[in-house]
Amino acid sequence: MRAVAITDKMPGWMETAFFIFVFLTIAGLLAFLVTRGSGWHALAGKYPERAPYTGQLRRCGTFQMMAVDSDLSFNTRFPNGIMSVGVTRDALYIVAPSVVRFLFPTIQLPWTSIASAKPFEAPGWVKPIGAMKDVTLFRAEYDPGLRGEFVELETTAPKTCIRLPMYAIEEARGKLPLRASPIQ
Repeated sequence: MRAVAITDKMPGWMETAFFIFVFLTIAGLLAFLVTRGSGWHALAGKYPERAPYTGQLRRCGTFQMMAVDSDLSFNTRFPNGIMSVGVTRDALYIVAPSVVRFLFPTIQLPWTSIASAKPFEAPGWVKPIGAMKDVTLFRAEYDPGLRGEFVELETTAPKTCIRLPMYAIEEARGKLPLRASPIQ
């Protein structure tokens, strides 16, 4: 007796529609988890874009973000210049590509909402944000975009950790609450 798959009884168009539906469902779930776990959704909700950014945006070779005070927090890295930032007198603009802006709306983060800023030198080897100190874990990952001088920003509320290249916000260095001890 031959086993009958569920797709054997479906017309061709229905099978295609089913697989498209499954793909979109999985992609939507992943996007939902990334926006929540990275802290993007919470920051965008509290600090939405109030005025469009009119200056020159700078692409970040590597941009990392993680929600600190969330049960659903995981380090999300956006490589290869996907994310852009802009600096004004009052705020840091974090801008995603236009095709995904409906999932990642522009964040207009006031400088007063940054609790701390820790500069560090990145050798290219990725150290995950929020790495557990009590657990021995070996994870080697190399990102050529994670080289040079970076800064780790921690926001006040919602508590979120953001890592970006210092060159992207160099003109705003004086507005950052810099801490002397660099990240190792």
